[in-house]
Amino acid sequence: MTAKTTDTNTNLKYKIVLEGFNKKQYESILSALNRLKKSGFFAPGLKISGTSNSASNIYNTSNINIDTSIIDNNNRNISPKSKTATKVTLETANKALDHFIALFPSKFKPQTKTRRQKWLETLEQIQRIDGYDLGDVYQVCKKLRQDSFWADNFLSVLKLRTRDKNGVLYIDRFMTKNALKKRPSAFKKVFGVYKYFTYFENDQELLGAKTKNGELNSYNLRQLLNNKEYEELLEYAKEV
Repeated sequence: MTAKTTDTNTNLKYKIVLEGFNKKQYESILSALNRLKKSGFFAPGLKISGTSNSASNIYNTSNINIDTSIIDNNNRNISPKSKTATKVTLETANKALDHFIALFPSKFKPQTKTRRQKWLETLEQIQRIDGYDLGDVYQVCKKLRQDSFWADNFLSVLKLRTRDKNGVLYIDRFMTKNALKKRPSAFKKVFGVYKYFTYFENDQELLGAKTKNGELNSYNLRQLLNNKEYEELLEYAKEV
């Protein structure tokens, strides 16, 4: 890869040439650059173009104006919003970490600072990326540790964010398996849902849901469920 820069009217100009990539690699790079453009890392009006073939591909742009004022050189891939979210989920993970560690036998507990940090990062990612509540995850992990099969096969929190032979994250597999118990047929009618709960408003007990994209309140759920489905899920949420 080569890059040339010039300074004209205070705007940075780049010429980037990527050579020797196959079609799949080229398309991946082009997609990444388009995402950067969409996120505002390049100045408005930037045109991205290139050529590819099955043998060798050249991605060539010239006169690229980059608005460097919006880029944090130390954390250029983390927006202020995501940094705030990470801070919050790290604080929650910190509080929960020792409780999770206590579920495992001494020989499987993290013995070094580095290992402990990896467990902490896994718990943070389970919240921020996978969208699960650590209280719910803890209860499922507790059941798994008491299970005759999983007691010998679930030996680290790190397993939760690894994939099984079908490519499914164990955290998704475990949480879905737990949710299947006694759940109404309409449970999965709400996209991305992993838990229903109840809350009170004006002295009335209502249904809420936690999904991978955030929480839904009673009003939201009324738009997605008919009256019978809503009432069945409300009763279900009172029991779990």
